[in-house]
This record gives sequence, C-alpha cells and structure tokens, in this order.
Amino acid sequence: RPRAARIIAPRSNRFFFRLTPRATQPRMLGSVLVAMLEKAKQSTGLQLTYMEFATTGVTIVGNETRTLFCVLFHDKADGEVFGKLLATEILSAFLHSYQNDLTRSV
Repeated sequence: RPRAARIIAPRSNRFFFRLTPRATQPRMLGSVLVAMLEKAKQSTGLQLTYMEFATTGVTIVGNETRTLFCVLFHDKADGEVFGKLLATEILSAFLHSYQNDLTRSV
C-alpha cells in the first residue's frame, strides 16, 4: 500500500498532486528530490529510479516530455517492480486528467 505519492516539476519545484500527505515540509522534500535527480543525471547520465531504506522504498518515474516526476513512497516489502507499476499508473492518470492544464502551465 502506498504511503505517499507526489508529482513534481523540477524546473519550478511545484507539487501538483499529493496522495496521503506525509511530509511536514513538502517544499523541502521537493527540493531534496530535485537535487538528487539532477545530481544522479549529471554524475551517471542515468535517471534515479529507486531508493531503498530500512522500511521504505522510494520509486521515481519520470515523463521527460513534460518534465514531471511521480515520487512514490511505499513499503520496502512491495519491491521496486510493484512500486514502478504504481508510480507509472499514477503519473499516467495524472497526465491524462490534467493534460490541458499542463499545456498551459509547464
């Protein structure tokens, strides 16, 4: 079961969507995630897609065209593959639902 999901636009550091607000300082979390995404891309040329902590998995799925990312916080036991499936579906549904608004704002 997902603990939290966020859709962010790194260029503007804006949150568009939240599923179960977990972070007490969402702007700070967004800034840290954007910095990690950018550093990973610069250092390795690859996109950061998954992080694992003691009990939490963090899956990141991006849409390069829109420069949007879904960051999904979930139980570590769910695993990387299931986390990617959920994050991909959340981002896809978000893009479908808000495609007209995103054309104007991103």
